[in-house]
Amino acid sequence: MNLLLWVVAWALAALFLMVGFVKLTSTREELLAQMEWVEEVKPRTIKIIGVLEILAAVALVIPPLLGVAVFLTPLAAAGIVFLMLGAGMLHQRRHENSMLLMNLIIAMMGTFVAVGRSSWEPF
Repeated sequence: MNLLLWVVAWALAALFLMVGFVKLTSTREELLAQMEWVEEVKPRTIKIIGVLEILAAVALVIPPLLGVAVFLTPLAAAGIVFLMLGAGMLHQRRHENSMLLMNLIIAMMGTFVAVGRSSWEPF
């Protein structure tokens, strides 16, 4: 179980580091070419989401690797679940049903890490 939790946490960290970096470094026009939902969200909000995604990615793997503040890992995973709930609501409102499955899968992965690291296999 420990190995599976690490694999899922690293997968989430890689994903959110990448998408967070894209949101922070890309212009609104560049993001619109990739993500249509950007047209409904203020540029500042997009940057805040990018920062939250990068912070979650870092908090998923760095604290347990260093052996400090390991309580951040399940909190970061729970944060990812909330990000995906918000993303799912946005996609549902925009009738982007194909994105809902991805949001659900990522939310389930976040839930697995949050529960796993807080109860089944804490550090």
